[in-house]
Amino acid sequence: MSKMLFFIDDDEDFLYVLSRVANKLDFISEIQTAKHGKAALDTLLSLREAGKRLPDTMFVDLNMPVMDGFEFLERFKKLRETYNEFKKIVPIIMLTSSHEDSDKKTALDMGIVENYVIKPAGIKNLENMLRDLVQ
Repeated sequence: MSKMLFFIDDDEDFLYVLSRVANKLDFISEIQTAKHGKAALDTLLSLREAGKRLPDTMFVDLNMPVMDGFEFLERFKKLRETYNEFKKIVPIIMLTSSHEDSDKKTALDMGIVENYVIKPAGIKNLENMLRDLVQ
């Protein structure tokens, strides 16, 4: 079954490259993007209200303007309590440039993030990461 991925990241260049890599993989059927947590929440609620397909996997950056990754995840946890269909979005992966152990611990301790991945450099590394994490 083809997967729908949702990338939440403010780095437009990274999103562009990531989207290009993901579009070439046969197990990925659709890609959604948002540049910060608030836009991601708005997108998820709009998809739900329109009865459209929700993402299978979400990749969340940590450091973003408007609403960072931690605040997004806290709010998303509350949405999951209200709307059961959001519980089907798994895995949720923190995909960030932060090498801080404290950020990793905070993310994993939230109980919603299944993996904490440092953004890989290079197209082949991105492709391998997506294969390993999504397929």
